[in-house]
Amino acid sequence: MGEKEQSEEFWQKKLSRPVYEALRLGKLEAPHTGAYAHTNYSGVYLCAGCDTPLCSSDMKVDDSSGYATFSISPNDPNVRFVRTYSDDGLDQTRVICAACSGSLGVTSDDDMRSADDLEQGTAQNRFVHVSSNSLVLKKSLTPKNYPWAFAAFAVFFALVGFLVWSWTTQVTEVANYGNIDGT
Repeated sequence: MGEKEQSEEFWQKKLSRPVYEALRLGKLEAPHTGAYAHTNYSGVYLCAGCDTPLCSSDMKVDDSSGYATFSISPNDPNVRFVRTYSDDGLDQTRVICAACSGSLGVTSDDDMRSADDLEQGTAQNRFVHVSSNSLVLKKSLTPKNYPWAFAAFAVFFALVGFLVWSWTTQVTEVANYGNIDGT
């Protein structure tokens, strides 16, 4: 049991319905509809349930799955890979938050590249399709994400410079010639 695990009643009260369904019931949103499926912001992605740092934007990979997909190491102490089996043959590996046991998503490969490697911690990084509802992005303001911000600052300072120049020109004219309206 993770250190931040709580009762289901606690989670139902704390989380919104979509976040509860993702974290506690393991539901993924429809492909291409998640908030982070097609974004490229810099920052750290936190568990929406307990704020545990799960992955950075550098771990995000582009793929055509329609989900936010990250390359996550099986040795990462903040996540656990749990193999699930079902009677209908839809076996999969779920990825959960190690702190609160919230469901984050599923691995993209069905064969798990050998379950033995995963259990022994010797498997390589895994591509994980993560529900956007399971994550909160703590953005960092960088030129990569906000090139328009730097252009806006340049325009702002140019405008301020023009206004200051314009005002000082009028003040100089008033000082030299009297009122601007000619009186």
